[in-house]
Amino acid sequence: GSQGKNGEKGSQKVSGGTGLSESELKEIYEIYKQQQKIRQELEQQLKDMIAKEDKNLAKKLLQQMEDFEDDLLENGITNRTKSKVNNIQHQLLKLENAALKQGEKSTREATKAKNKFSNPIT
Repeated sequence: GSQGKNGEKGSQKVSGGTGLSESELKEIYEIYKQQQKIRQELEQQLKDMIAKEDKNLAKKLLQQMEDFEDDLLENGITNRTKSKVNNIQHQLLKLENAALKQGEKSTREATKAKNKFSNPIT
């Protein structure tokens, strides 16, 4: 089997009697690696987050991503893994929206402060 640098869960687990072709195994492994990268980026963003409710959503999402990765390696692409991906995408969009709102809020506050001090006194 082929293992990448994050090969702690390598492909031995997958090839154990699943009857998948080598190209299918490679595709699953590529999906796994992409998912792992997204999860690691989310973990980094989680460290940078301020709002508690956003942090809780991100932690829940990280757990769902790990669950998906395990399921993908054990069972390949199934209706259940597709459903998990759809749910993860939905949660990511919610989190992204929350981050955008948080960014807008701080930008608005900064703009309001600028406006206060940029008006000349007459």
